[in-house]
Amino acid sequence: MHHSVFQVLAVHPDGQMEAGTAWFSADAQAYARSQFPHLATDSLYALTNNHVVTGACSLFSRHVVCRRTDLPLSVCGVAADVDLAVVRLSGAAKTYLEQKLREKTGLSTVPLLSMMNSDKVVMPSQYDPLAADASVMAIGHPLGSEFQTQTVGQVEGLKRVNMGASNLYVAHTATIQPGNSGGPLLYKNRVVGINSLKATGRCFVVFCS
Repeated sequence: MHHSVFQVLAVHPDGQMEAGTAWFSADAQAYARSQFPHLATDSLYALTNNHVVTGACSLFSRHVVCRRTDLPLSVCGVAADVDLAVVRLSGAAKTYLEQKLREKTGLSTVPLLSMMNSDKVVMPSQYDPLAADASVMAIGHPLGSEFQTQTVGQVEGLKRVNMGASNLYVAHTATIQPGNSGGPLLYKNRVVGINSLKATGRCFVVFCS
């Protein structure tokens, strides 16, 4: 299980709740530490899809080590045109998660995922889908499940999808469902994209570069 990845619950003004996925990002954490050092020490920063958080009046996270406890999240910023959002876990919620992680896994800090350039899996000169180590893994909480899933596939390449300002996506064959939105696509344990949508039998991710 990846303790960097967690479920996001978005509560809307009409009382409806929608679920997605997010993951703690080493790159977002490093940026926050450099720009806002007074906040970064008491906060963990995560990435998800903008459509996971849009319209929500409150946000909560559920984690593998404390999946029956809802911890409050706040939105730090969004890039709606590329369907990205940064969320923050801070204060008592961060302390509680760290405590549960120590109790159940022995880890002293919450693990963070690092990004890599998506060209590693879309450039034919750098990626061979038939190679033994070519698998990519999608991690998330499909269909609102409290349990985390990991599915494996290969990258097919770049595809154009008429969705928003950014219509060029990475297509892969790892199975995703509603609820996987915002979750990471891993290649060799680093993030090459963020699962965003599923169309015509293919799964698509937002670029990381």
